[in-house]
Amino acid sequence: MAENYTVQATVLSLGNMEQIQYTDKNTGQPKIFTKFTVECQVNDTSVTYETAGFNQGKLSVGKSYTLTIQPDDQYSHKIRGIAPAGSIQQQPTSPKPQASPTTAPIAPKPVTQGLKPDLSSRWREWNMHSRTAAMTGTEYAGYMVQLTIAGKLANEHGEKVDLVTGNTVENWRMEAIDGYWKEVEVRVPQDAWGYLVEDQNV
Repeated sequence: MAENYTVQATVLSLGNMEQIQYTDKNTGQPKIFTKFTVECQVNDTSVTYETAGFNQGKLSVGKSYTLTIQPDDQYSHKIRGIAPAGSIQQQPTSPKPQASPTTAPIAPKPVTQGLKPDLSSRWREWNMHSRTAAMTGTEYAGYMVQLTIAGKLANEHGEKVDLVTGNTVENWRMEAIDGYWKEVEVRVPQDAWGYLVEDQNV
């Protein structure tokens, strides 16, 4: 397989999220992997890459980035790293000559215990879901009111509904919001740090 390479790219568009079902080799449990395409301008050429769904919050249309790209055997190229535009990726270097006996030994760097979540990306993505849920609820309640006005809404006995109370409209809105969040749980979405459903992160 060819080695990874870096490009300076400006994001032109972000494709729709695609979900791929697969079976975890270790647990045998079904899982979902999400990915989407990213159209970029590299030099004067439009190039399309693929990347995992958790990178969605890290890319914005119109902004430039230094991308680490991995080519694969199917001639598609995948984004494996995202850094600010102009970042210089470290290249392999030849080994340095050994220190002379008079040079004091260099203390080893402490081992990092683990990465910290990208809190700003997690917040943006949670906030996006929260706003979308609220908009979904408002649109659904408005749709039900329009059906009532048009005389197309019937109750469970098949009788036409002429009037609705404010509480009924609010209940419609809350039902749609709850339905949105239930759908988020079923689809096991990912964010910049992993799955939003905690037991998927084991």
